[in-house]
Amino acid sequence: MKSGFYGIIPKPILHHPKLKANSKVIYTEIMACLEDNGTCIKRNIYFSKVLNIAKDTASRGVAELR
Repeated sequence: MKSGFYGIIPKPILHHPKLKANSKVIYTEIMACLEDNGTCIKRNIYFSKVLNIAKDTASRGVAELR
């Protein structure tokens, strides 16, 4: 999949000791997919496909970010 947007990892997320690397990358993808109202409506399967990770890995990453 190709996207015209990009994501940035803020320093507090990048250096957070309890977040795994996959979660940090998922964070950037969430930020790149934000709607005009500031919400992301993508499902975990989207992150799974775009980042080439298992759906349960994407689900755990999103849960970790919450």
